[in-house]
Amino acid sequence: EPIKKEASLILLAQESFLKEAFVQQAPLILEIKGESLARLKEIGLILEKELKRLPFLYNVKLDYPAPRPEVKVKVTKDKAFLYNISTDIVAATVNTSLKGNVPTKFKEKGEEYDIKVILRKKDRRNIRKLKRLLIHGLFQDKKITVPLMEVAKIEKGFGPIEIRRIEGERTLLLTASIYRMPLSKVVKKVNKIVKKIHIPQGYKIEITGEAQNMEESFNSLRFALILAIVFVFMIMASEFESLWQPFLILFTLPLSIIGIVFLLLVTHSTLNVISLLGLIMLGGIIVNNGIVLVDYINFLRREKKLPLEEAINVASSRRIRPILMTSLTTILGLLPLSMGKGTTIMQPLGIITMGGLLSATFLTPVVLPILYYYFDKIFHFRREKKEKNTPLRKAEILQKEVEIFEESPKEEKVEKEISKKKPAEEKVFKEEIEKEKVTPERIKTEKEIKSKKEIVPPKFSHRQKELINYLKEHKKITRTQYAKLFGISIPTAARDLKKLLSAGIIEARGPLGPGRIYILKEKNESR
Repeated sequence: EPIKKEASLILLAQESFLKEAFVQQAPLILEIKGESLARLKEIGLILEKELKRLPFLYNVKLDYPAPRPEVKVKVTKDKAFLYNISTDIVAATVNTSLKGNVPTKFKEKGEEYDIKVILRKKDRRNIRKLKRLLIHGLFQDKKITVPLMEVAKIEKGFGPIEIRRIEGERTLLLTASIYRMPLSKVVKKVNKIVKKIHIPQGYKIEITGEAQNMEESFNSLRFALILAIVFVFMIMASEFESLWQPFLILFTLPLSIIGIVFLLLVTHSTLNVISLLGLIMLGGIIVNNGIVLVDYINFLRREKKLPLEEAINVASSRRIRPILMTSLTTILGLLPLSMGKGTTIMQPLGIITMGGLLSATFLTPVVLPILYYYFDKIFHFRREKKEKNTPLRKAEILQKEVEIFEESPKEEKVEKEISKKKPAEEKVFKEEIEKEKVTPERIKTEKEIKSKKEIVPPKFSHRQKELINYLKEHKKITRTQYAKLFGISIPTAARDLKKLLSAGIIEARGPLGPGRIYILKEKNESR
């Protein structure tokens, strides 16, 4: 009964867990780090005063709550050791007495209630009674209880409610909200103020919050943009089987900057994380116009055998319509996203994409053909220079090949003599032919003669003639090996091999591709 009368149930208010969340969500957060809390507070107050003067910042607050009364218990280690009492035992006893402990729970109607053991409020505020708290110890192998004042000194004072640590350092937070100014500009101005303040050695100020998140996002998106450009280049290089043509197409990306800057200025928008997403998306869309144009120029040169200037003119005139149609439909589709109401968050993405497409669509058909013309001339000049500077061995091979495919002077003389004798002997030949009978042996002989009379091979280039002699010596070659041997591009190598295939000089083995093997036909090897 006496215990029931003394015991009582008290409801305690807990600190809101949302306080930390609201602090971390502030647009601008400055972390002041160091050892001494007093020194941190001093630096924080100076910084707070300076930031409150800025018109674009409001709700500037230093997260340093007013100190609350506290009881400081300092353990006297010599006396505590005498009674075999550790600091942990003293701390646990005082903590239970002042803050309470929950040893068990009370159950009623399916609900549980904590039973908290704690000193009464009037006893907690009385220093004399706190000094008489009994601490369990051990003296000469006997269990004893010692008053707290025997092993510790008890003092009243003031102290912080909590000590915040970030990365192991004591930290004070200074938070602020931003009014009508981009975050990047605010960070620059705040950095100037921080540099003016004298900061002692061992202390530092770091700007975090949305500024830190934005910087991290920018870094990751920059990497993503570079990776996207590399992937686009690799795909185009594999399709065109060339390195300089994909480079030309990627040159259309800088052309989009004109439209992007113009629309950003007109709409008073800024570069942010959403804008960078638009740039990544633009990198994949804007190259389509260049791909269409360059692919058609290559087609006209390869299949229609048009010269460079004519192929460029024809491709530019025929492809301008599909380029404009595809780009303008994309631009019109982005208008609601860029200018519509309720699209504030995604508006920068639409503005960046639409502005880039506008300038690139009209500049690509003008700039890209010019670049294609000059780059092709440069590479063609380099190829001719290499061919002229071939080694002596190649010149000897070329001479031998000329002797194989060109008629010798002796054969020309024989033909001339035959042509002179032809009118006089024509009648004799006709009479002899009429006298001859058509026999199986004669048919067989005629077939053998026809097989020996091979069709005069078409005019081959120096490379193709050298390739025939190379195959006689090395037996086989691939398209990639042929391109490396003569320093030419893969498409040029493919055209040379195709011509030799159609003439029946060589034959191909294996599936289509750069690794396909080409060998001389048997009849050409025997020759």
